[in-house]
Amino acid sequence: MNNDGLDREKEFFVTGVKTYVEVDDAMAEFRSLVQQKCRSVVSERLVDLNQACGTHWTINDLNDYLQKTGEHQYIGKQMEVKGLGGLYFCLRLSRGDESKPSYAYVFLYRIRRDLAAGLWGLSSTSTSVPWKGRNNLGFGRPLPVDEIPNFEDYLGQAATDFLAFINESGGLRKHLAQGA
Repeated sequence: MNNDGLDREKEFFVTGVKTYVEVDDAMAEFRSLVQQKCRSVVSERLVDLNQACGTHWTINDLNDYLQKTGEHQYIGKQMEVKGLGGLYFCLRLSRGDESKPSYAYVFLYRIRRDLAAGLWGLSSTSTSVPWKGRNNLGFGRPLPVDEIPNFEDYLGQAATDFLAFINESGGLRKHLAQGA
């Protein structure tokens, strides 16, 4: 490594030592705020979620959710869906420029591809499911930078999209019985 590289490394290290605690505190506060907003949306929609999914969730069934992939960071709340996987309510942050907007997402996740196969089959022909993966169904709303303070509204709209699809599909419990 040349002297220029060593100087940059030293400068980076000194900056890190001076700012690490404050940056870490700010990130923890941001995560907490996002998770509070997700909890608020789920709380408002809990009756509808229980009805559509045939469950008896309470607000205490929500757990913190944090996942980092190569390009994205997901922050929010999750609930276990017994016999399937999980239901996630989150903010997706993107690495890079503003051409990749943040999203408010509701994901339904299955731990195996053979679970709820009928529901995934319906999602393949439905235009109401904007994102389909092998094990995920995603209901997302792009979140422009100037709308970030309104994240809860966008997450609520994503939840409405999820509920509409589940209700149109005959309810989640119907598909869990078929895929079990």
